[in-house]
Amino acid sequence: PATISEAYERLLQSGAVTPTDARAGVGHVRLSILPGFEATATDVRQIILPEFLVRREIGQRSIERLRWANNPSNVLAPEYKADALLLVDSQISSRDAVVDGAVYAFLLRGRPSVRRILLRKKHWILTGASGSRTDEDLDVRDLDQLEVCGLVVGAC
Repeated sequence: PATISEAYERLLQSGAVTPTDARAGVGHVRLSILPGFEATATDVRQIILPEFLVRREIGQRSIERLRWANNPSNVLAPEYKADALLLVDSQISSRDAVVDGAVYAFLLRGRPSVRRILLRKKHWILTGASGSRTDEDLDVRDLDQLEVCGLVVGAC
């Protein structure tokens, strides 16, 4: 990805393409940023990646449902390091669809975050990597402060 980004940057600087007219060619996919995670990226709202890299991470999931986000923290390292480019299935975005133990991108009190969600009877635990001291308990009465944006399905 770094060499692709460098080549793309050279094309932008030369004026051969502009960010608004860049097209995904054969064997590439265009992904939009996950809504709510715009602050984690600079000015980039769409990216183009080789399809084989994306397929390696997502398997047979629908590419049309995918969005991208930068991981805003290091709490899931080494699985997902800070600033990793995450692939997120944006169709799985309701609290009812959350599966115990999966990693989700979400907004908590309006701030973007990526954590593993553990479902308990009277509360949810938003947790990082094992042994992390950044766990947060969220009482079921406070779930309105949590907006699920999507299921993290991979990283590039």
